[in-house]
Amino acid sequence: MADKLFGALSLCQKAGALVAGFDAVCDAMAAGEAALLLFAADVSPKTRQRAEGQSKNNIPARGLP
Repeated sequence: MADKLFGALSLCQKAGALVAGFDAVCDAMAAGEAALLLFAADVSPKTRQRAEGQSKNNIPARGLP
């Protein structure tokens, strides 16, 4: 399952549809360009809370394995 997920993320990255990094993700959310927030397994709770707090459109958030 994880292999399929990471394969799909790789395709998104190659297509330019993946945004990475806290500031870039916050900018994408503010511009209405984000559809899903994915967090690394080792993200700190504070960083996750800050990113989810920036979401004004109730963007779904999930953690990666």
